[in-house]
Amino acid sequence: MGPINLRQIVEARRPGYFARFPQFITSLLIFSLEFLICKKRIDNIMQHHADKCGMDFVDAVFEELDISFLLSNKDLQHIPSEGKLIIVANHPLGGLDGLVILKAIHQVRSDVKVVVNDVLMALDNMHELFLPYDIFSKRAQKRQLAAIHQSLQNDETVLFFPAAEVSRLGPRGIRDGKWHYGPTYFA
Repeated sequence: MGPINLRQIVEARRPGYFARFPQFITSLLIFSLEFLICKKRIDNIMQHHADKCGMDFVDAVFEELDISFLLSNKDLQHIPSEGKLIIVANHPLGGLDGLVILKAIHQVRSDVKVVVNDVLMALDNMHELFLPYDIFSKRAQKRQLAAIHQSLQNDETVLFFPAAEVSRLGPRGIRDGKWHYGPTYFA
């Protein structure tokens, strides 16, 4: 797997998006976005652990970044060990806390899948854990909704982040955006 190409990802979703800007503005936008998401660090981790996929990759990320978390057995007992399961959560700090909840659920349920923005499919090492959803393409949504439905029919665990984005800091503190109705629909 090569480095993530943000320009290519944006252009695939929004053809011609950068054409409306002068080249220096486009370069500045891409540089800013790369800085914001810590692209170099992500690329290094992806390259260093290119041989790992799924939860093996998640475990490698936790080790690389020295991340740990603590859950009591009592907390883990609240997760049913079998049958279809929908989990709805927020992740105010971004991708890492999304990975923490994924790893926590995986301690009980190895069948967990996360509904994610389809842009995250650029993370090849994570494909087997993701159920992509493109909020902009009605054509893709039909196929993607069918995949989510199939996961539930297979009695798997499906994790939703219904705000479809990380929380934002505002005058009233850190708040989620408006939650979408996807989890309710599937429930």
